[in-house]
Amino acid sequence: MHSRTLAVWACAALAGIWAARPAGAAGFGIQEHSAAQMGTAYAGAAAAGEDAAALADNPAAIARLTTPQIVVNGTLALPNLPFSSTGSTLPTGAPIRGPNDDGGTPALLPNFFWASPVWDGLHVGFGLLPSFGLATDYQGFWVGRYNAQASDLTSLDLAPTVAYRVVPGLSVGFSPVARYTKVKFTNAVDFGSVGAALGIPGAVPGANDGTAKLKVSGWSFAFNGGVLLEPTDTTRIGVAYFHSDAARVTGSVQFGLSPVGSVISVATGAFTPADASSLIGYPDHATVGIVQSLTPELDLRAGATWTQWSSFKQELITFSNPAQAPSLMVENWRDTIALGLGTTYRVDPVLVLRAGLSYDQTPVPDPAHRDARLPDSSRYGVAVGCGYSLTDSTSIDLAYEHLFGGSAGLNVTTATGDRIVGTTRLSADLVALQVNVRY
Repeated sequence: MHSRTLAVWACAALAGIWAARPAGAAGFGIQEHSAAQMGTAYAGAAAAGEDAAALADNPAAIARLTTPQIVVNGTLALPNLPFSSTGSTLPTGAPIRGPNDDGGTPALLPNFFWASPVWDGLHVGFGLLPSFGLATDYQGFWVGRYNAQASDLTSLDLAPTVAYRVVPGLSVGFSPVARYTKVKFTNAVDFGSVGAALGIPGAVPGANDGTAKLKVSGWSFAFNGGVLLEPTDTTRIGVAYFHSDAARVTGSVQFGLSPVGSVISVATGAFTPADASSLIGYPDHATVGIVQSLTPELDLRAGATWTQWSSFKQELITFSNPAQAPSLMVENWRDTIALGLGTTYRVDPVLVLRAGLSYDQTPVPDPAHRDARLPDSSRYGVAVGCGYSLTDSTSIDLAYEHLFGGSAGLNVTTATGDRIVGTTRLSADLVALQVNVRY
């Protein structure tokens, strides 16, 4: 056999596990930290400063709190990501066998926050929250299996926070962030197409599948800093900037080999268990928000967030097995803007109602850079919520948001030559519950 050619095919086939972004907000960002903010579609979140969860959007905002506070929030995300093939083919041009599928899978996003005044304008806090994440899960034999099967990326931020009221009407704050990232990806490997191209007896395109599973994890660091201005008793303006370092993740790759895959592995030394490592390029983002009271009961809120997804240009994965060359995937995402407009209305001292609208732009530039792990598209959001005081020290917040995403094309050719072509449509329902305890 042509062992050198086989090695190239083997390394290329492995690249399929990483070709999709290790991916909420558009891209693979997560903004679901607060039911109170979800109720207004996150409009003006950088200027809210109404509970300890504010430190996730603007560390300076906890300087508004007058008592120690604990906030526990949980958001249940129910995404729908139906994919319909419109001509997915094997390298031979024959159709890829397998059903269409919906990769949306329920996800629970927990958050914990604590904040407290210390003395003379100084406040401290701590947050435990996910800031990026991805979860999709398709059937093992679905039509897009060579692009993706199961995907799970979770990041968890540990965010100690300090805020200081410099003068009345001006507060500053910062959070040094330690971030833990864990990734598990699987996809099918079309050993039949590789083997048929190399003349291996018994190799049939699309009929000799194996599997590849990547598991990596690691720590990285970030920094969140912000300013809160209160020029009048009825106006708050918040500005924050979040800088993220890339995460160095390490772990292993494992393979399930078909008989044809075993022949390829023996001939080349590839497709054996190996150590794996890569960098995940998390983007920076900047956000601005305003809260304007119109009456003591009613306010309007607006906000915008810019995310530097253009820094997410490529992903390189390397292996300890010298028979597997490093794999490079070009991303070329673009910067995005998210907008929100919302309102709150205090019915009485114990009940507040909320509503909001949002628009979140996708960073994916075209169908060739959109894949089944993260079939992202721009989306509109409609949210409603309420807050209710159970006692003088305890309150709860509830929120519901529906995301409407348009139809988006997907046209990806895997490293083994399999072409996944079709359309997907993003939608999601999100429900959040938050408990606030002041002491």
